[in-house]
Amino acid sequence: MDIPSNAEANPYPVGPDPKTWNCSWETVTDPKKLALHVCAANDRQYHQAHSSPFCSSPLLDYFGYRADMQGADNMVSGHSPPEDIMSTLASVSQQRSEAHPNDITVEAFKSLYTALDERTLSSPSGRHLGHYKAATQSEKLSTLHSQLMLIPSITGISPTMASNGGHNACEKAQGSQN
Repeated sequence: MDIPSNAEANPYPVGPDPKTWNCSWETVTDPKKLALHVCAANDRQYHQAHSSPFCSSPLLDYFGYRADMQGADNMVSGHSPPEDIMSTLASVSQQRSEAHPNDITVEAFKSLYTALDERTLSSPSGRHLGHYKAATQSEKLSTLHSQLMLIPSITGISPTMASNGGHNACEKAQGSQN
């Protein structure tokens, strides 16, 4: 393994950063030194999200480092978090929305679901994608679905009712629910 010269005993972040190093390099072959540098690189790689909202209070305290707190279980079970956590999630989502504007328009919804091939992209029953394809025939349903699709993007939370939406029967053709 090649490392920046003078970094043998002190890998980055104590020693020089290999990504920005522009001086001489040296080859390390000693297994213990290799392990030291590989572990430092792994630590750096796996801590990239350290500054994210989920790695600091209050989200870290509520969800846990490994999503192992009761808050994570509650969320997976469909229970909304307490108001302070919802407020933090809304703030994070707002910042994300400003950085990545949402553009799920009625036209985009119709364009996507009209173009998709139901025979190759849906479940064996064909109902789920067919529900959306049928909705493209109605301005009201297209508007409803495009707005529902924005909820997870804006809030970061998928409402329980949206995940059950595919269970409703919607005629593909007049008089047919298959």
